[in-house]
Amino acid sequence: MRIAVFGGTGLTGKHVVRAALERGHAVTALVRRPEAMDAAHERLRVVKGDALDERAVEEVIGGQEAVIQALGLGGKGDGRASTLVSDATRIIVAAMEKQGVRRLVCMSNVGAGDSLGQTPLVFRKLLMPVFFRWLVPILEDKNRMEPLVTASRLDWTLVRLPGIVDRPARGGRRVAASARQVGFRITAGDTAELLLDQLTDVAWIGRVMCASN
Repeated sequence: MRIAVFGGTGLTGKHVVRAALERGHAVTALVRRPEAMDAAHERLRVVKGDALDERAVEEVIGGQEAVIQALGLGGKGDGRASTLVSDATRIIVAAMEKQGVRRLVCMSNVGAGDSLGQTPLVFRKLLMPVFFRWLVPILEDKNRMEPLVTASRLDWTLVRLPGIVDRPARGGRRVAASARQVGFRITAGDTAELLLDQLTDVAWIGRVMCASN
């Protein structure tokens, strides 16, 4: 399959690119710093550009069969409000609809949308306001992003994830519609495998999933 990957040099994106190539896919990745791409393969095309550049996004999406959006602020971000992910997603969705590329698999966070009410009360009332304040602007941007995906005409799947650790896949994934049924961590390797699985699994098209190890 021909796949466009956004966020391909990030914590999860680099695992997505490597795993996609291992599965035999052809990958086109739009990255700001090509030198940060740690994979090299004849089926990997790296395009230098910005996900906020409509022309660059359209170039990357053209001729693809699916898109994986793995964008993020990098780690915990800087604690300031950001519209990066939602703005980029708006451009990606528009480019996909314009060019007839239908399959979108998009990363989000546990705590976004209605999943915040599914998290433990102690997390919402104590841990996030006091110890995880850096997470608030990230969730706010994901809350802006998710409706752009769900209101689109695409065959979309939103994958809400807990804390991602930079480790290879170890298996034992848990997937559910509710954040109450998943844990607090998932490896970047397992996240990549899960995102790629959705390219051929129709069960979660038009649905939101939560996942963890």
